[in-house]
Amino acid sequence: MRPAELVSLVYCTTKLGHTRPALLAAAAAALTDDLYACSNVELFRLIWGLAAARVRPSDAWLLSFCKAAQAKLAEAQPGQLAIMVYGLARLGYRPPDIWIAAWLEAAEPQLAGFSPQNLSNAAWGLSCWRFQAPEQWLQSFYAASGAAMPQFNAIGISQLALALVTLGGGSPPPQPWLHALLQAAQPLLPRMQLLQLCNLGWGLAQWGHRPAAAVMGSYLAASEPLLVAATPTDLSTMLWICDKLSYVPHQSWLEAWFGAAAASLPRCEPQHLTTMALVLGRWGLVPAAGFSVQFWRATKARC
Repeated sequence: MRPAELVSLVYCTTKLGHTRPALLAAAAAALTDDLYACSNVELFRLIWGLAAARVRPSDAWLLSFCKAAQAKLAEAQPGQLAIMVYGLARLGYRPPDIWIAAWLEAAEPQLAGFSPQNLSNAAWGLSCWRFQAPEQWLQSFYAASGAAMPQFNAIGISQLALALVTLGGGSPPPQPWLHALLQAAQPLLPRMQLLQLCNLGWGLAQWGHRPAAAVMGSYLAASEPLLVAATPTDLSTMLWICDKLSYVPHQSWLEAWFGAAAASLPRCEPQHLTTMALVLGRWGLVPAAGFSVQFWRATKARC
């Protein structure tokens, strides 16, 4: 098969939901010597197909892919640039620093043309590599994502908050950007999954940005019915977020949290138990006797 046909095989097979890992891996391997001959569209389709199917080629193959893509980055469209980063990160591969620098250089003048999904995918991918963006690039990203903020969906808002803590090195974004983020997030809160709420709250807590009481009320109201199915990580993270933002939840939320936490205690790791104990102690809350007994049993089992 010709390179274009092999790329179409990977892309279309994944697009149609007929994931066949062995077939996709064989098609990728057959393309090893032809990656430089592929167009930007073909490279974009190839990495998207492999990433969506979670078929990871070898590091040597991925390095060859990056080298072939780097030669064409200057000609790539916003969607192609975003998927390059997202796809490589989803496959658990961090390109060489020189590739990341070339990608940043190609992406910066086009950031204003990135769709909200492109922006969140790119930010998520870069953050997976524990990459701290240069200040000038970061400001360009804030300008582009801030202007597009009303069009972001719940997943995009969540990814932005999580990723930009890493990309910004922990420094808070500009205040107008934070205001735009919360303004876009507030009507989406009731539709967010608990993980998305945790990501959003985690970013705000890391930046030390406490939303207005009405926004925090909406945030906790959205999370309350989801606590019953929360993981130990979700439960301890929600407590940590509220504590970092100096906000003690209302009674009904606390009751829902204690009910969910009691059921999850046998699955809690030491870090979860430590966070719970520290935050509840700082708030001066005394759990019911039954919860306390279960908590100490779980703590003793982990010692």
